[in-house]
Amino acid sequence: MSSWLLATSFFVFLSIAAAKRVIELKTMGTFSDELFAGGRGYLASDHDVVLVAGVGSGVVSALLLGLYLESGAPNLSLEVPQLLWLSIPLWIYWLLRFWILVSRDRVNHDPIEFVLKDWVSYLTAAAMVALVYLAQ
Repeated sequence: MSSWLLATSFFVFLSIAAAKRVIELKTMGTFSDELFAGGRGYLASDHDVVLVAGVGSGVVSALLLGLYLESGAPNLSLEVPQLLWLSIPLWIYWLLRFWILVSRDRVNHDPIEFVLKDWVSYLTAAAMVALVYLAQ
C-alpha cells in the first residue's frame, strides 16, 4: 500500500467524518454551548470550524491526487497518463456537491449511507474508473 493512497484516503475519510459531525451539530440547533454534540465534546458553535475542516480535508485529498499524478505516478504504466488529470475536476465536483448537500440538510444522519445511495456518486466513480481504463 503506497503512502500516497494512505494519505489521500486519510483526508477523504476525515472529510466524510467531518460531515457526520456537521450533521450532528446542525441538529443541535442554536442550543447553549454548554451542550455537547452526542457526548463527543463538540459545541454548537463549532459548526463552522468543522464545516471548513471537512471541505478543506476533501480539497487536500484532491491536491494529493494531483501531486501523485505530477510525480509521474511511478507505479503506473499507462499509455496516456495525462487523462488521469480529468479525475481531479470530477473528484472536486463530487466533493463540493456533497458538501453543498450537507449544508442544505439533504444528507441524512449517515454520510456513508448517503454516498452508497447517491446515483451521482456512482456516476462519478464510474467516470473515474473509465478514465483509468482509457489511460491504459
